[in-house]
Amino acid sequence: MINKIGLLTIVVLISIIIASLYGYVHNQFTYSISSEYFTKFKFDQFIFYDGAFTNNDAGKAHFIGVLSTWWFGALIGLILGTITIFFSNFANKMKIVFKAIILTLCIAIIFGLIGLVVGKLFINDMAMDEKFISSLDDSKAFVTAGSIHNFSYLGGLVGLGVSAFYLFKLRKASVQQRV
Repeated sequence: MINKIGLLTIVVLISIIIASLYGYVHNQFTYSISSEYFTKFKFDQFIFYDGAFTNNDAGKAHFIGVLSTWWFGALIGLILGTITIFFSNFANKMKIVFKAIILTLCIAIIFGLIGLVVGKLFINDMAMDEKFISSLDDSKAFVTAGSIHNFSYLGGLVGLGVSAFYLFKLRKASVQQRV
């Protein structure tokens, strides 16, 4: 039987791995929509110098995806794992918390796809600096990639809330079964 600290550690590590993989794939997708979102925004945000990933902007984008999401995975794992360690009647706590992590991931993906639709159909570049817009080859793609990123973070937060609620409901049901 895994002790509480061991369970929490495993959950946090699994969450970090899943979030990092999500960030890698996410940035691969958004880089394919707008490489400029990375070359003219994200690389500066992450202070990448010209020598990092020499001649491999896609590699930089993927690495930024991991850097952008691992910490969020740690937060998700810490919160969901902490809730789960207080379960007493579940034989397989790992299965339950893994479902919650996957639920969070699925909601983040859904929100990212909503961001894609919103970015393509509804958001324009009027709020952006005109000088910056004129430096872009495809401002609509840039805005769409940004929309996907922002919606994905929102989805991660919403997913975390939904998953925490799911775990609390399961815990409440298990406590009522004992009574």
